[in-house]
Amino acid sequence: MFLLLRAAFALLFVLSSGCVGATAALDNDGDGFSPNEGDCDDTNPERHPGASDRCDGMDRNCDGLPGCTLQQVSAGGNHSCGIGTEGTALCWGGNEDGQADAPDLQLTAISAGDRYNLALDSQGYVIEWGFHNSGHSAPPPIPFAQLSAGIENGCGVDLDAQLHCWGDDGEGQSVPPDGEFLQVSSAWFHSCAVAIDGSLACWGYNTDGQSNAPQGRFLQVSTGRYHSCAIAEGGGIECWGRNSAEQSSPPQGSFTQLSAGLDHSCARRQDGALLCWGRDDHGQSSPPSGSFRQVSVGSSHSCAIGDDNEVICWGEDRDGQTRPGP
Repeated sequence: MFLLLRAAFALLFVLSSGCVGATAALDNDGDGFSPNEGDCDDTNPERHPGASDRCDGMDRNCDGLPGCTLQQVSAGGNHSCGIGTEGTALCWGGNEDGQADAPDLQLTAISAGDRYNLALDSQGYVIEWGFHNSGHSAPPPIPFAQLSAGIENGCGVDLDAQLHCWGDDGEGQSVPPDGEFLQVSSAWFHSCAVAIDGSLACWGYNTDGQSNAPQGRFLQVSTGRYHSCAIAEGGGIECWGRNSAEQSSPPQGSFTQLSAGLDHSCARRQDGALLCWGRDDHGQSSPPSGSFRQVSVGSSHSCAIGDDNEVICWGEDRDGQTRPGP
C-alpha cells in the first residue's frame, strides 16, 4: 500500500512540474519547430512556419494556403512561367505546344513568349522550349546577360553589351541597332532597348508609332503589341504607340519596374503597390492590393511576386494561366 501511494505521489509531481508540457513541445521531425510553435505537420521536416512554398500544391509554410514562392515570374500568351526558390523553372496554363513543360535545369532568367519560352541557364546560354517556328528556337551560342521573348523572335544583350536578335524578321524586328545596351524588350513585331547612356532605340513594325522612341534618359523599357512604355530617369512613365484602350496613357507617379502586354500595362510604384492601365475586359488591369517586388504582363493576364515571394496572377484564365502550380 505504501509503495502504491508513493508511486501516485511521484506521478502527481511529474504532472505538476510541467514535464508533460515539455513532451508536447518535442520537435519530432527535427525541423526546429514544434506543434506549439506552429508546425502543422511534425512528421514532415519540409513543413514548418519557416519553410517556403514551392508551387507543388503543398502548404509548406503552414499558413493554411498551398502558395507558390518564386524568384521571377513571366506572363506569356496563354501561359505563365517562373523560376522557383531553388532555381528551377515552373510553368502553368496552356500547353498545346509544350510551353508549360519546363525543363529540369538551373536557370537565372526567364521570358515567356506567345507559345514558347526563353531562359538563361547558369552559364548564361539560352534555353528554349515550346512552339518551334520562325527560328526563334535557334539563338546564337553565346552567353547573355539579359533576354526577352517576342511573339516569334527573341532578343538579348550579351556580356559585352551588344544586342542580338533571332527568329522571325518579317518587320525588321530581328535586326537590332549597333551600340552598347543594358536591356532589351521584344513584343509582337517590334523591339526596344535601353542604351548604356540611357537613350532608347526601337526597331521593327511601326504602324502606330510604337517604334518611335522618345528622347531622354530611361531606366527600363517594355514593348506591347502596338505600344511601348518606358520608365524615365526620374521614375515617371512615358508610353507611345496605339492608345485605343488607353494603353499608352500611363498613371502619374514614381515607378521602379513595368511590363507591357497585348493592350494593357502594369507597373510597380516606389512603395511596392501596383498600378495597371489599358484594356481590362478580363480584369487584367485590376491588380490586387499589397506590396510587390516584380510584375509581368501577358496577352490578357498579369502576374506579380509579392514581398513574401509568393506569386499571384489575375485576368483571363481560360487555360489556367492565372493559377500557379503544377
